[in-house]
Amino acid sequence: MYRRIKRGLDLLVAILLYALWTPLSIVLLRIPIRLGSYGHSLLKQERVGLNGQKFTIFKLRTMYSNANEIGRANGIRSHAKPKGDDPRVTPLGKFLRKTSIDEFPQLLNIIRGEMSFIGPRPPQPHEMKEWRAMYGNLATKRLEVLPGLTGWAQVNGRDALTPKQRLEHDAYYVENQSFWLDLMILIKTIPTLFKWESAN
Repeated sequence: MYRRIKRGLDLLVAILLYALWTPLSIVLLRIPIRLGSYGHSLLKQERVGLNGQKFTIFKLRTMYSNANEIGRANGIRSHAKPKGDDPRVTPLGKFLRKTSIDEFPQLLNIIRGEMSFIGPRPPQPHEMKEWRAMYGNLATKRLEVLPGLTGWAQVNGRDALTPKQRLEHDAYYVENQSFWLDLMILIKTIPTLFKWESAN
């Protein structure tokens, strides 16, 4: 029952926020992104969601269009997540990542029913493959719920967590999902935005 109510609230809030976000983002963010680095302002990535189904996630582009070339020149693997003063990330992109504003286009993923506001962050296929090989059922437990913009792992360490710790937090959320746990996560998420931490 709660999951149905949660889906209804997700849809209602996401539609309202998306209607406000879209015109503002075009003027304040998407145009500056394209002016600062050639290429599309929106980034599409394949992620793994509910029941292992793959879907396309949307983000504001925070890296230069030739990020892979820049990475190779600096000895950075193509799949490596940006850290610190990563040369692949644009100046505006650093701000967007630190404030998690780059994740706002995922409101569309919520409207489409591929994500929720709260749930485990959706991994990339190569990450899921590695986790399954190393942690088995602990890795697949997170696939029993919709992935989210923020989750239990994000408010309990984020990037400071090891992959196993993150999966343990995700499993805890799946087993204890409730209105009160979601509310706690939402409340704890707000301060993290002001700490400038990327959701990934």
